[in-house]
Amino acid sequence: MSEPPLHADCAAYALRVCPRLVTGHHTGQVYVAESTEYHLLEERITVRADGSLTTHVSLPGEHPGTDFAPTALQRYLALPNSGWTRADQWLNAQT
Repeated sequence: MSEPPLHADCAAYALRVCPRLVTGHHTGQVYVAESTEYHLLEERITVRADGSLTTHVSLPGEHPGTDFAPTALQRYLALPNSGWTRADQWLNAQT
């Protein structure tokens, strides 16, 4: 599960009240990245030559190759240009 960019105060609030995030950050499975720069990628559902579906992640506008037929854009992915911090550690540092 990934969340869109948030203000620090909004992220801290979500980590305290959202049941899915609260459960995950107590088990060490939720991470926070603070960044002012990111890499933009596209995630597309593509059809293989044999007709099966697969997910392909690439730079915007990049064609996945001759074994694939381009299909619908599923979502954009913004990958932060920074390190990741466990949510519980990040939350403790906010207070």
